[in-house]
Amino acid sequence: MNYPRRVSDFLPPLNVGDRLELLFYCIRFSLYAGLPPLDRYLDGILIHPNSVPKGGGYCGGDPGWEIDGNNDETGGFFYNENGEQLFRCWALADVSDIEPDTAYYTVKEVRYYIRLALENIGKKYPEHLKEAQEVIARYGL
Repeated sequence: MNYPRRVSDFLPPLNVGDRLELLFYCIRFSLYAGLPPLDRYLDGILIHPNSVPKGGGYCGGDPGWEIDGNNDETGGFFYNENGEQLFRCWALADVSDIEPDTAYYTVKEVRYYIRLALENIGKKYPEHLKEAQEVIARYGL
């Protein structure tokens, strides 16, 4: 069944099964539902000394979600067939109600949607606008 569902208040609604659904779910938690500090998890995924563009680290937490750029099997990063660096998103399907529970997204996509979410947090909560703008600038989003 393909029906609209909003997995994040700060990103556009998606249809169930959309390829971005898991990414939006994980971004929602990485931005701690829009509560300051907005960057509490972002260092973990957007700053890594060996990756260009910036990305390739890890963040995750309860209720069972992760954004991970480190491929534990190879000791390096995740890449697609075009050689683009990827992040792996995972969420506990019993909690998220998203299947499959793992998907891969380019660093460019992850950075773009984090920026979009931060911009929307600033619009929805003007008291967080300055912080959202500072986070966008600090990470070069």
